[in-house]
Parts: sequence; C-alpha cells; structure tokens
Amino acid sequence: MRLSLVSRVVIATATIVGVLSAAAPALAGRAAAGPYGYAAPNHRVDHSTSTNWSGYAVSGFGPYRSVSSSWRQPAVDCSKTPTGWSNPVSAGDSLSASVTYAGNGYFRLTLSDETRGWSHTTTQRLKSAKLGSAEVIAEAPSGSGGILPLADFGTAAFSAATVNGLTLTSSTPGLDPITKVSGSTLSAVPSAISGGSFADNWYSQ
Repeated sequence: MRLSLVSRVVIATATIVGVLSAAAPALAGRAAAGPYGYAAPNHRVDHSTSTNWSGYAVSGFGPYRSVSSSWRQPAVDCSKTPTGWSNPVSAGDSLSASVTYAGNGYFRLTLSDETRGWSHTTTQRLKSAKLGSAEVIAEAPSGSGGILPLADFGTAAFSAATVNGLTLTSSTPGLDPITKVSGSTLSAVPSAISGGSFADNWYSQ
C-alpha cells in the first residue's frame, strides 16, 4: 500500500471532498473537458460517471457558494489493494471539510480532524470560477501518469452534507449521483442520499 499526500483539501480515497467548481460533471457518454470530467453546467442530471471520483454533485441551480460534510474515516484493506493509494489519516477518526466562496475568486478550504484535535484552513484563488457545481465525493489521487489505483476503503459514510447551507436530500435540485468507473468496471458507487447522509461503497481499483 502506497501513501500519497495531496496538496489541496481535496482528500483522496474514502474521505469527503467538498469542491466548488467552475463547471458541472460530465454526463455519461459525453466528451469530458479536462482531467476531472467536467462539462458545462446543465439542468438536473442523473447517474453520471467519473474516472476518478464518486459521490454526489449538484449543478444547474447555482451559484454555489459553500459545501460541507462530515465523515468517519474508514479503514483501508491493503491486502486486497497492495498497489492502491490513500492518505495517511487514521481509521476511525471523525473528520469534516468545507469549501466557502469568499468573493473576488477566493475560496476558503477547511479540513478538521475532531478526533485528533487539529484543523487546517487554506485560502486559494481561481478568478475564472463560475460557481457552477458543488460536490461531496471520494476521490482517487492522481499523479504525473494520471489517476492512481483506488485503495479498498470498504464503505465511507458521509453525513451532514450541505450546499449553500441547505442539507442535501434526494429532492435537492440538480442532484447527481456519480459512479466511479474504470473502463467498464465499477470502482465506487454512492448509496441513496437522505438527510445529508449517504454511503460511498468501494468495488474495485
């Protein structure tokens, strides 16, 4: 099992990722416009796929100015995925993350480990951001050679997922469950969402 640190508060492999992006995720079968499979914002979309992450996105009803969620870090099964990648976060820790738009292209990203008692905040700028989507996802890390194998995280349970301060539910406008696929193989799939909670389930690298 290899460990890699990512340089942003987008935490890979079985942890939440809160992202306010410049566009929405691409629908299955559409041409992707960049490494994360983003296409132009659209109205409500359903059951999209991605090559590097899974979970839930909302788009088409922005602007999206904040996203947050909490989760308990699951254990990674290194025996099943010895060449998978993950971040060095202790299994069982209670974590939370948020991304908030601060205006003028600036975003405040905060990651907290309530179990260990630490919190880290960074401010980054993307002047061209259109606030076109928000995501709560588990993401496989990427390297210079592309997307890295996804470690077996079993099930990642997300809770208290909000966008623009409102709890994500199955009736949230523009809600889109994203399935991670590798070729024609399922890699990770989110469960149904209710009251801001859902489970993301690992299937393969």
